[in-house]
Amino acid sequence: MSKFLILMATYNGEKYLREQIDSLRQQTLTDWKLLVRDDNSDDSTTEIVKEYQELDPRIILLEDSYGGTGSPHLNFEKLLIASLRYQAEIYMFADQDDVWICKKLERISKSVGIMSKEWATVPTIIYSDLMVVDEKLNELSKSFMSFQGLHHELVNPASTLSVQNFVTGCSSAFNRCLIELSVPFDTAVVMHDWWLALLASFNGKVDYIDAPLVKYRQHSHNQVGAKGKDLWRNPFKPYLYKNVIAAPLSLKYTIMQAIAAAKRSNERGYSNFLIDSVSRLENAGLVDRFKVFFANRLTKQHWTLSIYMYFLLFFVNFKSYRE
Repeated sequence: MSKFLILMATYNGEKYLREQIDSLRQQTLTDWKLLVRDDNSDDSTTEIVKEYQELDPRIILLEDSYGGTGSPHLNFEKLLIASLRYQAEIYMFADQDDVWICKKLERISKSVGIMSKEWATVPTIIYSDLMVVDEKLNELSKSFMSFQGLHHELVNPASTLSVQNFVTGCSSAFNRCLIELSVPFDTAVVMHDWWLALLASFNGKVDYIDAPLVKYRQHSHNQVGAKGKDLWRNPFKPYLYKNVIAAPLSLKYTIMQAIAAAKRSNERGYSNFLIDSVSRLENAGLVDRFKVFFANRLTKQHWTLSIYMYFLLFFVNFKSYRE
């Protein structure tokens, strides 16, 4: 059994993949395995992975019958399912285009050691801050969290994670208990990292390392990327218009995911006030929607976004959340 099992989903990642794998091989802790699943790349991604596989037996290229999923979160879902065939203490996501700080595994291991009791018994996820860098790894911001206007929710992370994600997958580590709870993904899942963080917040623990352990590369092909908090503060930015227009459908999908997480929690024997409340949103009328949101203090991390979200509750319903 390895201490760490690192899960990397790839797709046409030849440009930056070598730097990322090299950064894993330069970690100060060496007891790890890297499990890579490629989503039918048409460049040299798989050849690069096979090349490293020959050099380092810790690197494994997963072969399965699923073919191309066409989606990063579904690619990661297949990796999570496959990861249950391997025994590890700590499981982690890795993006194909980032670079890890050499002591990342060391810092994660230390945090897991501090919370060893919870790690062994309840669904748990740990995530860290990231350094935002450009294509050539030049620093753009020392803190992704500050750059995005985000912060860790120490007291009740589920109240925010139900409506907004602040956990970045490529900075996260989690236990086997959380994987078993998360797979297979519900059809309502928006993103793999959000889904795991949401389930952990409902049923276990979400912890944070206030240090950048990943160089989070920004380039023209980022699936998500760092947008910057100022985009929300300037109403003349096209990005804001896009998100205001898309917000009603985005809120519907967000609550679909939260309902799915609540139902999954109930199915697996978990229950608390928030889980039971959110699960009722599927058939809630206008008044009950507001009751659930207010009773559980469901808010985003910027007051303007929270106000707009509450305004949208008048118009968005969640009755057909699986449609």
